[in-house]
Amino acid sequence: MVNSGNLNFNDPLFIHPSDTPGMNLITDRLTGVENYGIWSRAMLIALRAKKKISLIDGTNKRPHAGAGTVSQWERVNALVLSWIMNSVSKEIFGGIVYATEAHVVGLKQLWDEYASLVTLPSCECDTARKYIEHDQRHRLLQFLLGLNESYIHI
Repeated sequence: MVNSGNLNFNDPLFIHPSDTPGMNLITDRLTGVENYGIWSRAMLIALRAKKKISLIDGTNKRPHAGAGTVSQWERVNALVLSWIMNSVSKEIFGGIVYATEAHVVGLKQLWDEYASLVTLPSCECDTARKYIEHDQRHRLLQFLLGLNESYIHI
């Protein structure tokens, strides 16, 4: 059985004694599209500082059932999920509380939650079309802002 005491401090599965599920990594809660860019950047910086970004970007996936690190991975995954849940509004929390892996709590899930809270106009008028186009451009911008830094050159 692997535990944090047997892991190197640089290992993403290492849990520092100060890492607790109730801690807030960032001060501002995610409330919606209006602060997603700032929230996302702050959360990425905090998770990178904690050496847990690999659980978010999917590079540190759940080990296969027989691996000795499964239990430790599950603990760290739950810790990262709790940090994310502590940093979102009550409305968004309801949409992500049932996520089982930190890397699936991503932009798509947040956009789905946003879509359930905000109703776009359904008429065929010019104003409605412009509003929908603006919303789509906004989503594209948020997607581009959230891309992994390895895509900056593109």
